Amino acid sequence: MVLVESLAAGVSDNESINGQGLSLHSAPSIRSSTYGPVCMEKWKQTSQIMRSVFQTHRHGFWELPPTIRCNTPLDSLHQGCDTSFNYLDRYPRPPLVFPPGKSVISSNMRFSSLITASMASVVAGQGLTQTLMNQPSLSNLTTYLQLFPTLLNELSSMTNITLLAPSNMAFETALNSSTGAAFTANNTDVISALFSYHVLNGTYTNFSTMPEFVHTALMPGMYANVTDGQAVEVLASSNMTNATVTFYSGLLQNSSVATNGTFNFTGGVVHVVDHFLVMPENLTNTAVQLNLRSAVGALTTANLADTLDTMMDTTFFVPDNAAFQAIGSALATSTPQELARILQYHVVNGTVGYSSMLTNGTTLTTMDGIPVTITIDDGDIFVNSARVVTQDVLVANGVMHVIDGVLNPGNRTAVAQPTASTQQPAFSGASSASDTPFTSGVATATTTVNTEGPTSAASAAATGGGSSSSSGGAMPMKTGAMGVAALFGGAAAIMNL
Repeated sequence: MVLVESLAAGVSDNESINGQGLSLHSAPSIRSSTYGPVCMEKWKQTSQIMRSVFQTHRHGFWELPPTIRCNTPLDSLHQGCDTSFNYLDRYPRPPLVFPPGKSVISSNMRFSSLITASMASVVAGQGLTQTLMNQPSLSNLTTYLQLFPTLLNELSSMTNITLLAPSNMAFETALNSSTGAAFTANNTDVISALFSYHVLNGTYTNFSTMPEFVHTALMPGMYANVTDGQAVEVLASSNMTNATVTFYSGLLQNSSVATNGTFNFTGGVVHVVDHFLVMPENLTNTAVQLNLRSAVGALTTANLADTLDTMMDTTFFVPDNAAFQAIGSALATSTPQELARILQYHVVNGTVGYSSMLTNGTTLTTMDGIPVTITIDDGDIFVNSARVVTQDVLVANGVMHVIDGVLNPGNRTAVAQPTASTQQPAFSGASSASDTPFTSGVATATTTVNTEGPTSAASAAATGGGSSSSSGGAMPMKTGAMGVAALFGGAAAIMNL
């Protein structure tokens, strides 16, 4: 039995306690002192901490320096105990008795150093709620989650997870944004989905310079339709220990892990991030926000929008506006059925083809039943003859890659010309339209999305880059797009942001 256990048990004055190969003595008259009961209760609460200290350093001898006033890591856990500690400090302790062959390491080792040395294992033994409460940079998150005890209990009960915890700055950025519609604090469906998306399945502490796609606890339902859970992309800037780790979510929003912003808890690990993740929207809404208006209009004309928005585990190769314009003459006379056949050749159902899964020579079977061929050359990804210009745009039911050409199911032999600055259209003989096709009546983007950056997995690995960044994001709702703007409006007054 160690000293703190002795005090908590109420040993008699100067009674020797044998255990751990030591003989320890309690402080005189502690139980009869003014602060004795309070002190003993504090020690009782911290006995697990002190047991760790004594087991780790059981061949040494420690004293509480007279100057210490509870200014140790215990301060934050057990406020109001400084007088009790000082009371203990005033009493000299008899020498410790060591087993034969053991020596005293130090007769005046500082108590604060011992506690600091043991705190890593102590924190790892804390639950999620206590871990979050102990981090000043997460005070807004802690306050907000306390408004939803059911959600907090669900998060706390999870094991083998990685929580991406939005920092105070992330809350302030969301609250100060002007995009999107308000979402009130009592919209528990959206709130639960959002925080589920911040929970990674598994414990992740080391990340690669190659893009990785990690599934989250946002499972198929109202806001996602990916079998293993909606994914986030993660990328480290280098292999160094101080590398920047960035997560990419819907609309290419990036969220970086804060410096010294990683800690363990009993259920896994927490990474503090500087922005909220954005839940990926459906294909149509995402295409609108990326200004892919021709694609949206074409899907509407072909009566495919609703079908593609609700499919499960899907890869979309979406031509940009210039690609549609380049073959305007070929599309001008197409019937909705003919247009649908062309567009279905851009859809791979049953496979979420993130860039990390695409390899040179891979063939993917489309909705038409006709395969497309993937070519990778010097870091560029091609689908048949079309080049991927923006990769890995996460959508509610899979992933979108923006391409610079419209694929032609009647020309499956079209191949990439990697050395050419522009690819030949797959529709031979087609001429360019004077206007961008299919854009009449199509909504315009309400969010500015920056799509500059690496355009393939290979180039991302070579440069240490990742998917493109975003200056803003939109949150999915049943009725359409919604911004992170007023995400926490209902809780703002409580948090006094």
